[in-house]
Amino acid sequence: MKKIKNKKLIVGIVAIILLIAIVSTVVIHNISTNNQLKENEYLQGENTNSNLLASYIKKGVKIGGIIGTMEVLDTSDANARPEDILEGKTAYVNGVKITGTWKEPVEFSTNYGRIEVIWIDQQNKVIENPLSPESSLQGMTPVKWNGTTEGIAKSDNSDGWYNYVARTGTEDNLNSHWANTKDSKGSYFVWIPRYAYRIVYYADKNSDVETGYYDGRGMVNNQGELQNNLKLEEGIETLEYEGKSYIVHPAFMNDTESTYSHGGWSGDLAGIWVGKYETAGSSSSDMKIVPNADPQNPNISNCYTYSFNYDRDKESHLMKNSEWGTVAYLTHSQYGRNGNEIYINNDRDITGNSGGSTDASSSGTKYAYDTPEGQKASSTGNIYGIYDLSGGCSEYVAAFDNASSSLSPGSSFASTNGQSTPYATAYTNGTKIYEVGKTGDATKEVYTGTSGKTGITIIRTS
Repeated sequence: MKKIKNKKLIVGIVAIILLIAIVSTVVIHNISTNNQLKENEYLQGENTNSNLLASYIKKGVKIGGIIGTMEVLDTSDANARPEDILEGKTAYVNGVKITGTWKEPVEFSTNYGRIEVIWIDQQNKVIENPLSPESSLQGMTPVKWNGTTEGIAKSDNSDGWYNYVARTGTEDNLNSHWANTKDSKGSYFVWIPRYAYRIVYYADKNSDVETGYYDGRGMVNNQGELQNNLKLEEGIETLEYEGKSYIVHPAFMNDTESTYSHGGWSGDLAGIWVGKYETAGSSSSDMKIVPNADPQNPNISNCYTYSFNYDRDKESHLMKNSEWGTVAYLTHSQYGRNGNEIYINNDRDITGNSGGSTDASSSGTKYAYDTPEGQKASSTGNIYGIYDLSGGCSEYVAAFDNASSSLSPGSSFASTNGQSTPYATAYTNGTKIYEVGKTGDATKEVYTGTSGKTGITIIRTS
């Protein structure tokens, strides 16, 4: 009897489960059928929605009685690259927006160039502000001016001793204050901080069409093709920043591995101190770098000796072409005169002088270094810059031809093995500046011709 009751109980439970399953299936089927009917009715336009617009619906698709008109562009099969699209223009490739980098080919020209400078530390990392000269003062006194009145500045720059100001656009920059010092002998020096640079070439000053570059790739046209076979020399340091290629100026480089062939030093420099004016004096003991002085014009051998012996504690020496290049490029950069030419010194007998224009004759009016017209002969267009970069007395640099058996008058500093030293750079003579000049010298990178001759036994930078 007990077994029969249990059997009936089990049958009852099974029956209930089957009933629930049947009911659930019917309900789900009805819901699905109703939804499908409603969807079909909606698609057929029997359940319209007044908020729908044809422009919101893909072209050819009917929803809620409305036929779509929206054009949908399929970019999945596009294969354009940034270098295939004109610079500054945008396009969509496979659903992704890309910006073009291709430049329309133009005739390559080095007639005019702008120098773009970025500050770097001694590990060649890009930094916002230039490296401080404070640790390299070695007894020199920081100098600043209130107008044209000289005063002593604070070496930590808390009183605005220096401020390397950049200028955008093409207007002359007259607001940059490079760091100035004065040594115990009364000579003035200006700080050139470590930097990397690139040159952008144009057909002329008024053009905004880039014809090419001199950068970490060498001399290339605006398509990146090497020009005049001018690739960078082995050992030149480069870096990439914001999609552009820059050259670490060789004068700041540790150049020992290449035996100083690039005009570098025996370590990575934070910067160099450069004489503010042409040097006056006829011996190491009476040398001075001051305004309104009469610069002497001894031969290059004496120039080298006087400069070398001026202050051995500070490694003084006659400027090399590479060091001249650091001044020339910073002067022409956005932190100097921003591509605008400085006024000429039209009097070879007065340091710091200005002729009041870029091409004044020696018979023209002369302006002192501290006058408004006189200051435009400086690298900053104000009293904080370096003077006598154009015109004035002839200037020599420590360079020699390593192929010549007779190096007079520079034989006193030409190395006996024909190799460069930290104080003088060896050059191989040639018929073209392209063959002779070095990166950073402000020679081959700024030369506007291709067939000019050059007498390179001693390079003059006057």
